[in-house]
Amino acid sequence: MFVPAQRIPVMVNPNGEFIAIGNYAFNRPQFHALLRYVWLGGYPRWAYDVRPAYVVEMAAAAKASVHPLIVGIAFS
Repeated sequence: MFVPAQRIPVMVNPNGEFIAIGNYAFNRPQFHALLRYVWLGGYPRWAYDVRPAYVVEMAAAAKASVHPLIVGIAFS
């Protein structure tokens, strides 16, 4: 069963200390942890440690970002 796509509001405060994605709010360290969790593949991890292209692109965009919310993130 599929549900139609819906817009999810994303709000970031100007200094990058917090982000809200729908009803979920994260501070900067929590958001970095969330992105690292996606990078690792969540649980049970990516099969054979092979990440999908969209995850590789996400990490590259995050590493290149100068936005205060994302700058300095490490995917190791």
